Amino acid sequence: MWWLGAVMTQKSYHKLRTIFAIFPGGYKYHSALFLRQHYQVISAKRSLCRLFLDLLVALCFRIWIPARAFSIRKRHKLSLREVFQNIRLSFAGFMDPNDVALLNIQDEKGLNYYMRRFELAPIMRQINPAGWQPDCALNNKELFYDRCLSYGLPHPQIVGLYVDGTITWRNVLYEKKFPDGFIAKPVADRGGARIKRLKVAFDSPSEQGNLERFIAESLEGEIGPYLIQEFIAPHPLLVPIACDALPTIRMTTIMNEKGAPELTTQVIRMPSEYLVAVDNLKAGGMIAPLDDSGYLGRAIRGRRYGEFTVHPATGQKIKGLQVPYFDEAKELVLKAHYEAFREYTLVGWDLAIAQFGPVLIEGNSKPSVIVAQRANMKGIGETRFGDLIAYHLARSEEEKAGNLS
Repeated sequence: MWWLGAVMTQKSYHKLRTIFAIFPGGYKYHSALFLRQHYQVISAKRSLCRLFLDLLVALCFRIWIPARAFSIRKRHKLSLREVFQNIRLSFAGFMDPNDVALLNIQDEKGLNYYMRRFELAPIMRQINPAGWQPDCALNNKELFYDRCLSYGLPHPQIVGLYVDGTITWRNVLYEKKFPDGFIAKPVADRGGARIKRLKVAFDSPSEQGNLERFIAESLEGEIGPYLIQEFIAPHPLLVPIACDALPTIRMTTIMNEKGAPELTTQVIRMPSEYLVAVDNLKAGGMIAPLDDSGYLGRAIRGRRYGEFTVHPATGQKIKGLQVPYFDEAKELVLKAHYEAFREYTLVGWDLAIAQFGPVLIEGNSKPSVIVAQRANMKGIGETRFGDLIAYHLARSEEEKAGNLS
């Protein structure tokens, strides 16, 4: 199937990024100021062989920049002058031209505060090593939900596991009704890939046979285990921006200098059109910043040009809309990190706001920095997010040197 090749290619690319850490700039680093000390340490340790490899990668990257800039011209509606400015800034900051456009960077000063996309994996590997273990509960949806269950954290109920045409049901299927149907999620896929909405209500055990046939038909030909979980309907106040999916909030918490989780970013995602099962940016979704009281700013498309104060599909107001239960949502992620997922330095939480309150949907050990930076059009180097990444990088180096007890 076409999607299998795409998924394998994506996984191979992701694996490559985790193995090889690109040094931004080749010889002299070109990155955000808050990462200066980190790259000074790396520079001092580089062998001649690694230096040569970094120079070669940097040369290839710079050769690629002009072609990349012209290839994104239509997507971001750039004039010819803007394309050349984009190329100049991409060279100066050793940055993907697409990200320069996405983040609306207008001058070289702006480059000093944005973390580059390719820097995420190696930095997360260094400061959040628990997120790279085979048994990481943040990388396996089944482990994540079981952890939430054991700590009494609100989460969607898992009703079954689908593997190669066979469904193993959990007892919860027979203990409650599911009027909103279900969601089928691949256990280990990323970015909302292959998630399916199963619009079939379940009111009694007598309907199990019909449910099994419906799921088997919906997932026919799919490879790999799928979790079958209840569909969480959005809070009525968020329905006007939900279309057919569930808007989710991405909150990032990081352990601070005192060893307590601290909330550093908060962004809401929503679908931009009907007939999509998820709000992910890869599915054409939009993002909007949230202030400390849960009010939305203007929304922007996650991967291309477009800003909106009202929803393009529903016509409902986006800017100024307030997320209900927002204080409770913040309390939930801080509690979850401190009590249930304390082994992780950093967690990117996806949570939904249901009619009864906030619900944890997923946890991420390597949350995208581009999402937070694009939603706010502000580099994380100007925020506590950047401060705490720098703190943990320095602490990691001290641990390696044996200077921490």
